[in-house]
Amino acid sequence: MKKFLLSLVLNLFFISLQCAEAQSISVSPNASDFCTSQIVTYTNTFVDPNYGYEWYLEDYNAFNQFGQGFSVFFGSGTSISINTGFYGAGTKVVLYQIDMLTGALISSNWVPMVSSVGNPMVPVYYTYTGCGNLIVPSIFDPMTSWPQRWAMWYKNGVATGIQSHIFYNSLTDSAVYEFKVRLTCGDTLTTGPILVDRPSVPTITAQGSTTFCQGDTLIINANSSIAIHNWTKDGVVIPGSSGLTSIKATLSGSYKVQGKYSSGGGTTCYLLSDPITVTVNPGAFITSSVSQACNGDSILLTCTAANSYVWKKNGNVIAGANAQTLWVKTSGQYEVATTGLTCNSSFIKPITFYANPTVTVNPSSAQTLCSGSVDVLNASGNNIAAFSWLRNGTPLIGANTSTLVLTKSGNYKCVVSNVIGCTKTSPAVSVTNISSTSLPTKTAVLKPAVAGKDSYTTSAFGNFSTNFGNASTLEVSNWYKYFRTAERGYLEFDLSSIPSGSPIVSANLKLWVDTINQLNANANLPNSLLLNAIFNLG
Repeated sequence: MKKFLLSLVLNLFFISLQCAEAQSISVSPNASDFCTSQIVTYTNTFVDPNYGYEWYLEDYNAFNQFGQGFSVFFGSGTSISINTGFYGAGTKVVLYQIDMLTGALISSNWVPMVSSVGNPMVPVYYTYTGCGNLIVPSIFDPMTSWPQRWAMWYKNGVATGIQSHIFYNSLTDSAVYEFKVRLTCGDTLTTGPILVDRPSVPTITAQGSTTFCQGDTLIINANSSIAIHNWTKDGVVIPGSSGLTSIKATLSGSYKVQGKYSSGGGTTCYLLSDPITVTVNPGAFITSSVSQACNGDSILLTCTAANSYVWKKNGNVIAGANAQTLWVKTSGQYEVATTGLTCNSSFIKPITFYANPTVTVNPSSAQTLCSGSVDVLNASGNNIAAFSWLRNGTPLIGANTSTLVLTKSGNYKCVVSNVIGCTKTSPAVSVTNISSTSLPTKTAVLKPAVAGKDSYTTSAFGNFSTNFGNASTLEVSNWYKYFRTAERGYLEFDLSSIPSGSPIVSANLKLWVDTINQLNANANLPNSLLLNAIFNLG
């Protein structure tokens, strides 16, 4: 089925091409354009009796941004006659071939009618001038079929060399434009002056010489009455440059700034500045992977390849430092003098070495929990910017201060770091728990205490959340008491007599229950109690 449809489409396309080629229009008198009012006859030289033919005129005195004129049905038949004096400078005569059975358009053919009679002005689409285009109908192009016709765009009275009906993307500044067409009969048509008002093009200036040595920087400033869209180097947008009024140039290339503004018709227009060409000459440029390290480390400095090298630190020559590379271990301002380069004096490369951190943990000896003497470790030292505690080699989440409260057994270490991340790890402190069987035991008897202990609250109607102090009895009830509202009792014990950190081996609670059904003594209903324990040892 797919092959059949494809074949059908191809056959229809072939038929359409055949019809389009078979159909042609002759013009009498045969001229490419007209300078006098006269009757011109257009004839279809090939007529297929299976099709109908319709003539249309497309008048380009008013055309849209898509280059389409106003189309008017002129009549049917094999030919039509037109008085050139009744129409404007540009009119297209169109012949449509119609399928009589379906009404479908099979093909079309057209010829332009360019005349200096009547309205000799070349129409132009003014409102499409927003971002750099001026358009006249394409029938005013110096077409190859009429080589005698001539056309040209002018800017401020000077020929631009642009002959196309579109003046494309060149309206970058305010100016007066005009399109002129000279017909083969000698008459000249024109759009008349077209004023294009543009914001001023952004300008850029260099804050210093545009030729400098590798490692230096040139500031380029933008002056623009419109918003800065971005900067470009060699035609490529510089990342992160949107909206910047200045940039730092460190590489050779052609730099421009692009401004943007609204055309007023919902379109954003762009204007590009003239370029500034930057030339960076090779020089004694010092590179290194880092510029900061901790005492005891080394940093490798490398200079651009040259004929000879003399390294300096803080302005003083370093004895024997005459190679392209130099290992340094102390802080200072390093530079190098070379020969054989355009720029033989390097910029200063600052190198900084930081003191390593030190750390001690107190107490440092092995510790046991629940001994009543030690439950905190403290870290201290020099050049410390951050703390991190480890238990059995694993970082403890949130343990980032100098103090650590011990809650479990294990091997504890403190890792400290200085401002650039150099670290030092303390010796391990072993912490063990003493098993409950080896601890001294003590029995604590809890009795009714002060008001608020050994008490209960009730949810009975009228007694919500009431604290009955050290009452000796607690009342509980089923769902049917006090309008089906359950009553619950709570006991709270004073545990202050138990030393902090003591393990609780066991606890016994004795309650005496009165099973009498107070409300329905003769109902012979079952009585049951539910006891829950909630431990909050603080």
